Amino acid sequence: MSSGRRTAASRNAILLMAGPGKDGKEGEFAELARAAGYNVVDVVRQRRTIDSRFYVGSGKLMQVKQLVAGNGVTHVITY
Repeated sequence: MSSGRRTAASRNAILLMAGPGKDGKEGEFAELARAAGYNVVDVVRQRRTIDSRFYVGSGKLMQVKQLVAGNGVTHVITY
């Protein structure tokens, strides 16, 4: 039976930033994730307007999917 806790090794995260006007915020976003105990594997940016269907466009969504599958990612954190 699982206690609901995750080990530090299973807290690999991709940071997903979407929308205009967030330039220069990647470092702060990554530091906040690390302070919360996540191992930041990669940061994915989409600078165009947020997609109402998937938050990001289909191309970025596919990129995130590949990163999750190939890097042991357990979390995707959005901003």
